[in-house]
Amino acid sequence: MDCFKKVAGLFAMAGTANAVHNILDYGAIPDLENPITERNNSNAIEAAFASANEDALDREVYVPAGYTFSTLEINASNVHDITFTIDGTLLHSKNFESFPQEEGTSGIVDYLTMDDIENVLIRGEGVVDGQGYLWWQREYVQKNPWNSRPHLFRTYRGRNVEIT
Repeated sequence: MDCFKKVAGLFAMAGTANAVHNILDYGAIPDLENPITERNNSNAIEAAFASANEDALDREVYVPAGYTFSTLEINASNVHDITFTIDGTLLHSKNFESFPQEEGTSGIVDYLTMDDIENVLIRGEGVVDGQGYLWWQREYVQKNPWNSRPHLFRTYRGRNVEIT
């Protein structure tokens, strides 16, 4: 019986080692495009990063396959030893008026910003769709807010960052 308990304990530990911070568990709502859902989805992703950053074992933020999450800007700063797995689709909002101006500048806030990060891996089989065509169309007719376009990904003060 003791042998059974040891084996069961190993399986239990292996199960928790594979747990991830799935953005659905933080309230992300897939397959809807409206400003309220997009703000909610951005907040859910940021909450998953914050939680994973505090977790001693499960340091992965997961965007599940088979779903599209329309979002506004996402900020994941001061994180370390994190894997961000994107197997679904992150879709930059079409609601360009909902994007705020970057504080202290004359430009729009970037889509995914990661500042002061270390040992971060971004991977997956999914898509990050920045809706570039729409931004370029508005740029051509000078309709982008604050006459600027956001960068898809921006990092400042990052060490050991890999995108694969």
